[in-house]
Amino acid sequence: MPSLVQGYSYDIFISYRQNDNLDGWVTEFVANLERELRAIIKDPVSVYFDQNPHDGLLETHSVDKSLEGKLNCVIFIPILSQTYCDIKSYAWLNEFCAFNSQVSSDNIGREVKLSNGNVSSRILPVRIHELEVEDRHAFETESGGPIRAVDFIYREAGVNRPLKMSDNRSYNLNKTDYRNQVNKLAHAVKDILAAIRNPASPSIAAAKSTAVAPKPSYARLIAIVAVVVVILGVVYLVYRSFGVSSDSSIEKSIAVLPFTDLTPDHKMEYFGDGISDEIINALTTIKDLKVAGRTSSFQFKNEKVDLRTIGQKLGVSYVLEGSVQKFEDQLRITVQLIRTNDNFHVWSHRFDLREVNIFKIQDAIATSVVEKLKVTLSDFEKGQLSRKETTEAAYAEYLKGMHRYKANQYRDAIPFFLRAIDLDAAYAPPYAFLGISVVRSIDRTHADSVAMAVNLAKRAIELDPDLPEGYSAMGIIGWMGVRDFAMAQEYFEKSIELNPSSSLTKNRYGYFLTWMGDFQYSTRMAREALNLDPVDVNSYYLLFLAAHFSNNADSARKVLDAHQRAVGTDGLWIRNTSTLYCMLNKPEAAIHFLDSASRSDYKLDEGDMGTLSSCYWRVGQKERSDSMLALLRKVRRKDQKYYQIARIFAIQGKMDSCLNNLELSVRNFETAVVSLKVDPDFNSVRQHPHYRELYRSIGFDSYKPRYN
Repeated sequence: MPSLVQGYSYDIFISYRQNDNLDGWVTEFVANLERELRAIIKDPVSVYFDQNPHDGLLETHSVDKSLEGKLNCVIFIPILSQTYCDIKSYAWLNEFCAFNSQVSSDNIGREVKLSNGNVSSRILPVRIHELEVEDRHAFETESGGPIRAVDFIYREAGVNRPLKMSDNRSYNLNKTDYRNQVNKLAHAVKDILAAIRNPASPSIAAAKSTAVAPKPSYARLIAIVAVVVVILGVVYLVYRSFGVSSDSSIEKSIAVLPFTDLTPDHKMEYFGDGISDEIINALTTIKDLKVAGRTSSFQFKNEKVDLRTIGQKLGVSYVLEGSVQKFEDQLRITVQLIRTNDNFHVWSHRFDLREVNIFKIQDAIATSVVEKLKVTLSDFEKGQLSRKETTEAAYAEYLKGMHRYKANQYRDAIPFFLRAIDLDAAYAPPYAFLGISVVRSIDRTHADSVAMAVNLAKRAIELDPDLPEGYSAMGIIGWMGVRDFAMAQEYFEKSIELNPSSSLTKNRYGYFLTWMGDFQYSTRMAREALNLDPVDVNSYYLLFLAAHFSNNADSARKVLDAHQRAVGTDGLWIRNTSTLYCMLNKPEAAIHFLDSASRSDYKLDEGDMGTLSSCYWRVGQKERSDSMLALLRKVRRKDQKYYQIARIFAIQGKMDSCLNNLELSVRNFETAVVSLKVDPDFNSVRQHPHYRELYRSIGFDSYKPRYN
């Protein structure tokens, strides 16, 4: 059967590894794809699919010469599995790499402009496994861009296999349906073929510039973040200039996706993430702009998701996406602003860095853009869009520290923040995050550590009085380190005043309010944060805690349902579900649930051990209760060990043992002790003098709720 496009042998070439078809998955997939193509395309589509491929050929072996003609196809579909991205394999070398090479120089080009204005590659990956980092890197390096695949992956806890026709989508964490994915791929094929057969739709290759970009110094690469921050200023002003009605809040909304690291060694991930973070931080200071939170935006990292889906899921009208590419001493950053309802590319730009002081020109760019578009921003918003300058070297160290900080690797982040300060002692942000890292990672029983954290946060505010992170840092340190709760609240409120659209800041304050017993206001903070960041588990946790501490099982159940729909059955959902069973006085159900979870890939923490010990005791299984208690005693980490032991004894009615372990928890500055004020499991000991003494030593008695 000839190709629909003149000059080509086939319309579609299917490339796969033989091991992925041992159970016939690929054969069945191809049959279903061909069936779907016949249903949506009038003319017959030719597909080359070798059901008996030769695999594992070495470079010295002869390659079937006929393959050259078979690769002369319009669309190439690689089946990406856990073994496909193997640079020694036949499929990789002689099919994928060979096609990628020849398609770049043929008459059409690799990229095709579709009739709706969007752009599609003639390489359409089908992904049947979640790929390892090195496999993604290999594919993206060869293809020159991020993987944009149609996924056929079935996911459960510990499960990563190809999606099958018989799978129930409700059990699949990815929520995909086999038939729908086949249909999605078939329509992608249809759109490409239609664009190529229509002479009015020129290819992207024909419009490519042949200019060679100059090579800038790597020392200047970090400075581009400042420009990208201004870009977002442009983004905001541009879509305001389209004449959008001021009462349509959805039009003033944007998600900033993590910039893809396309460097060959993948060592610029911290830089790509840092660009996105800086843009988000700058934009959240604009009061009238809704900015999707980091967690929601970063959930799409390394994933191919239709931007319309992102817009619907996050409730935003625009998406900013970009990439970072570094070759030797040259850095290229590509940025695109896309309207989500129709995938229209509103604006795009490519930056090839040269020997130029980017920090100095950013104010000039921002000023000229504002004047041209006749948009008025407050003085504060103008200042936040053009962040304070620093040296490139200091900024590089700061971004490296932030990359670890965002991964909760606080101790590992400290050396980078220190180096940033050494390189520029007047740059404020490293002081703020160094202070938080110190109080979160160093023994808080040492007064010197706490004092150092306080001084660092204060220095950040001194250097930049308008830095929201400085006040947020003081709030965290005042709460977790100094235990001056009135001071903590003052600084949290100031950080929100400066950064009104930051879901992170609202959740931080929400945690504080929850532990202080201000459930009404903490719930408000969590819901506002959830509106900005729909998949941030912190918001669901805060809502659950408020329901738990208020003994409202119905609200707790609703929160868990919403959590599962948005995020899935992660570890926090498992932990909170067992807590709900305890709230409902169903210890047997809690035991069964945690036992089942632990038999999968879920690892019990100190809180789970405490719950199991208490539940075993409640159902009369004393030996198993003592066994779990003994296991808890062996835990070395003093984060909630003594607190959980005290909780077990409180439930058992052993008051002295409970209070002795509470004292150890307070003395060791265990993180869990912040919930002592509101944890209902300690209601039986609240009137005991020893408890009252511990309560005062923490500082709870000096805090007066403002909102409940």
